Formats: sequence, C-alpha cells, structure tokens
Amino acid sequence: MVAKKSLNSQLSSIGLHFRFFGRREVKELQRILRFGENIYQCAFGYYHGGSGLLVVTDQRILLLDKRTFYLNLEEFSYKNVKNIDIDFKTMQATLTLSCLD
Repeated sequence: MVAKKSLNSQLSSIGLHFRFFGRREVKELQRILRFGENIYQCAFGYYHGGSGLLVVTDQRILLLDKRTFYLNLEEFSYKNVKNIDIDFKTMQATLTLSCLD
C-alpha cells in the first residue's frame, strides 16, 4: 500500500488532479500500487465495460473500474503486451491493447 501523500505527489507531477471523475479509482489505486512503483501516466475514460482509470506504471498497466459493490481490476504485465494501437479522433481516442494468451 502506497501512502496517500506519495500517490498525490506522483499524480501532481504528471499534472493530474481528480476532483470529481476518477476519485473512487484513485482511492483504490492507493491500495493496489506496490511499494516503489512509479506512475508514468494516468487517464480516466470509457471502455466497453463502463468507465475507469487507465494507469501506466514502471512495472505494469492497470485498468481500474470501481463500482458501488465491486472493483473491476485488469492488470497487464509488459512482457505479455504484444501490440498497442492508438487511434486519435477529433474529440476522443481509442486505445487497443493486444496481449499474448
């Protein structure tokens, strides 16, 4: 478990401040991050299962979706990622992550 102050300083260093959307996911992220794990980038958005927080760290890629009664957590190791495709459009972007079986 990472300290709240450490998590907030990491998010602030990449220019992110979650005031409304993504607050529940950030609270869960504090419990999920490993000691010494650093956040490279973070984005809140929508995917086929709902809305969630995509977090890229130095060790793995996380997709967190915190709902009222459950937490949907997808974890991808870098060694299992086969391909990443990004399609930018006017007001949105699509990220496709292909992993090995």
